[in-house]
Amino acid sequence: MSAADDILSAELALGLLDGPEAARAEARVKEDPDFARRVAQWGDDLAATIGGPADLRAPAHVLDRVRDRLFGKLAPVRDPVTAWGLPWGRIIGAIVAAKVILAAAILAWNQYWISRAEIPTAWGPAKVAWHQRQGRIRLEHPGPPDLLVWVEEAGALRYLGTEGDWIAAGLQRGAVLLLGPGRPARPEGEPVRLILYPDM
Repeated sequence: MSAADDILSAELALGLLDGPEAARAEARVKEDPDFARRVAQWGDDLAATIGGPADLRAPAHVLDRVRDRLFGKLAPVRDPVTAWGLPWGRIIGAIVAAKVILAAAILAWNQYWISRAEIPTAWGPAKVAWHQRQGRIRLEHPGPPDLLVWVEEAGALRYLGTEGDWIAAGLQRGAVLLLGPGRPARPEGEPVRLILYPDM
């Protein structure tokens, strides 16, 4: 068998031939027993190369031993402890959790004492919030003009402030507020009257 026939038989065994060349080689396998035997030999010789060995998986403990040998044994992970044997991480976590719970409780308690009301005015709806324990008031009004707040005391008006921020005025239950545009000295037009009580 010539070197060209040997190469042709190897190409056929590897599946590298296509089209009319592959058809001619297949026909030659049927007609020439020496060529067919050489194609079979190439198939046997190349089977190990093409298919490769079966996958083998090492037992799980082997990987651990290899890691230990290459990198050394890892120390077990423990919580850092104080000189008294207490875990720092847990103590700090408990302190942070207690602070968060305390802050939430304070905020909830503060909200408990705030009474809110929405009041229709000639200048658009206004929202009033009154903190009963601290005597503060807050007025929110979306549109112009800016609304001012006065309180009626002994028949006279005392200017408290304008909308937007909390106004610390020591307001108690039953205080009569006037809301409206104007100047600090007096309101302009007919202001809205509001009496403070817990369930406004």
